[in-house]
Amino acid sequence: MAADQQAVNADGQPGRVEGVAPGDLLRHVADRRAWMSLLNIEQDLAYGRLLAALLEEVRRAVGQPAGWNRVEGYVFVSAPGATTPAHIDHEHNLYFQLQGTKRFTIGGSPSPEEEHRLLEAFYSGSYGATAFYPTDPITYVLEPGDGLYVPPAAVHLVENGDEPSISLSVVFHTPDLDRAAKVYACNADLRRLGVHPRPPGVHAGVDILKATAVSGWRRVRSGMRRPGKSS
Repeated sequence: MAADQQAVNADGQPGRVEGVAPGDLLRHVADRRAWMSLLNIEQDLAYGRLLAALLEEVRRAVGQPAGWNRVEGYVFVSAPGATTPAHIDHEHNLYFQLQGTKRFTIGGSPSPEEEHRLLEAFYSGSYGATAFYPTDPITYVLEPGDGLYVPPAAVHLVENGDEPSISLSVVFHTPDLDRAAKVYACNADLRRLGVHPRPPGVHAGVDILKATAVSGWRRVRSGMRRPGKSS
């Protein structure tokens, strides 16, 4: 991805750096004014064990809450001065700075309605970029060894310091979070049909019905994609 971005870029994902091999981009990330990410490192056995051990340590530190699942890991390597525009993510995020420094600004949405709109768009395929700077922002300066917790749907942006940066993002899910994701996905479909659905948390029974419908449809689509299936 291109490193030189505005703090707010509601158009979507940053521009891609084309025609460069990943290894070359990694070795010359500063010269090429880029940033790159290694996705789902938990699929590697050694990294999977590391992330599981890290999450277990956090569990013990905060009293071992139940229901944490689907731990995932992402490594970000970026050029000096690189900016990741304001956006939301849907997971619980444990963010660790490994090399270089970053200014990590985190806040909220201007209203609950805007947050619901962003989440509906996110769960129907949007990148999660916002058209606004985080409200009530707090900026943390992260140095090697520092970490930060980023809650789901928090609006945040990241600005690098004067040297290349390496950071690790360890994310995890909960049953409540996964159910809300399905409700938002269902709401996005209903809104396209002209319905004005209520957001998650208003009516538990309706949320369960929506989540069940989305789970059933995903199983149907998965079966339709299996080899040997015909439409």
